[in-house]
Amino acid sequence: MTEKGSWVWRWAEKRTDAAGNVRVHCLVPRCPQKKGWAWIGSSTTNIRNHLRTDHKLDSETRNDGTNPSLKGPIVTAISNHGKRSSAHFSTDALEQQVCKILVRHKLPYTFAQSPLLTELLEIAHGAPSRDDLKLPSNDTISRRVC
Repeated sequence: MTEKGSWVWRWAEKRTDAAGNVRVHCLVPRCPQKKGWAWIGSSTTNIRNHLRTDHKLDSETRNDGTNPSLKGPIVTAISNHGKRSSAHFSTDALEQQVCKILVRHKLPYTFAQSPLLTELLEIAHGAPSRDDLKLPSNDTISRRVC
């Protein structure tokens, strides 16, 4: 058990969206479940079932993906779990950074609501570490633009 009372919080976290709705999100890198689950009451059943079914995780699984009750490591995309921390995440900091980008590059404010920006942030969230978040150079972009 963790300080929050359930082993699932090693692999999940609660986030509040702009509308004030609380959702539980999986922290396993490259998890295809991006929307999360509505947090109703205090049940961890949905996220626990997701972790067990989709990632083969349980209360015995260590942060490095090994499970002493099984023979060998679990084959999942969790080998880099723990290299990135959401402890430094702040909605205010995200909003401030988006505002800086919009103003500095003279982008329309509506760009902040772009589905493409949301998709980019979701891709970045799945990166195992900050080192994997290298943005393409001007030359790379010019070669890839059709």
